[in-house]
Amino acid sequence: MFWIMVMMAQAGGYAGELKEHLALPPAATLTSGKRAYDLEICIADALTVLGTPTSLRDGADGVVIVASNPMAGNYIASAALREAGSQSRVTIRVRGKGWNDRIRGRVEACL
Repeated sequence: MFWIMVMMAQAGGYAGELKEHLALPPAATLTSGKRAYDLEICIADALTVLGTPTSLRDGADGVVIVASNPMAGNYIASAALREAGSQSRVTIRVRGKGWNDRIRGRVEACL
């Protein structure tokens, strides 16, 4: 029981790798007339050039797709999809140099 309480106390202030990645400045913010769920598979496929994609639900009208390197244990790129009325906003974040334009182009092809 004590061990569980210690673990819960430590988790309260934990920011973690994902939150750090999502705090990076956006490489691009794009809009689409498609619904967020219609974009998920295409954008996940676009991020595979950098790592293994994973989709995470972000509230009722949003999803975050991250590309990670399982061997290194870090997130390399992400696309946050948020529905706003009849459009979807896609916010792209990329860690590392030289990938912003390539990832942006791959995601734009999905829109």
